[in-house]
Amino acid sequence: MALTITIQKIVDAVLLEAQLRSESLQIFWKVEGRLPSELPIGDFDLCTIFSNLLTNSVEACAKIPDGQRYIHLEIRRFSNNLVIEVTNPVKDAVDLEKLGSFTSKADVQNHGYGIANVRAAVEKNYGELSFEKKEGVFMARIIIK
Repeated sequence: MALTITIQKIVDAVLLEAQLRSESLQIFWKVEGRLPSELPIGDFDLCTIFSNLLTNSVEACAKIPDGQRYIHLEIRRFSNNLVIEVTNPVKDAVDLEKLGSFTSKADVQNHGYGIANVRAAVEKNYGELSFEKKEGVFMARIIIK
């Protein structure tokens, strides 16, 4: 018997793993929307996007005081586009121009590739990736046409 795994199940597993990893940090999660059944992007690229963005959000929330930690994930269709937004508070300054080209972690050899991988996955699928930081809140927005 063949095992059928849908992209929705894969993304659900990535999301669950991030939520479980963040449990001890008491991060409040708000997830809105659902992936459409027809997607203009491959499974591997979609998992790369979700895995890296959610890992970064959990790590950013770990630096925020208790009671102020949250991750808001929104998935929606807009004008035949797939829109993914991940929002979370940030403590440290974020240089939006340098995202994807450096890491703040001590182990530079093994870190600093997440945003670059997200950017590559988005560009490969003819999408747009943008970042915004406003009043201590960071947002990554992806639009796949």
